[in-house]
Amino acid sequence: MDFDELDSLRRHDPAWRLLRADHAPLVLGFLRKVFVDDNVRSISATELTSRLDDELWERSFVGTESRLNTVFELLRQMAYGAQTDPAARLAGGDFAVLDDSAQQDRY
Repeated sequence: MDFDELDSLRRHDPAWRLLRADHAPLVLGFLRKVFVDDNVRSISATELTSRLDDELWERSFVGTESRLNTVFELLRQMAYGAQTDPAARLAGGDFAVLDDSAQQDRY
């Protein structure tokens, strides 16, 4: 193969486009899991689609849960860190009052 053939493949071949895609690690990891780790040699399109749907849902949920926990933690820091009453700060587990800059960083 010469340069022009390889360049044409790189631009037009679906496998090469997959390798260049932003989500290539996700797709290739999924295909490895199904075909290599699970040692599947033949699978229907319906079953493969179902497995991919499950994989995407699990990843989406984990990412969403993590982001939600971060939001709650930042809100907790803002609420208790802005509190000037020492008893309320101790109840929240925070001992220092956040200055304006620290409050804005969490906002």
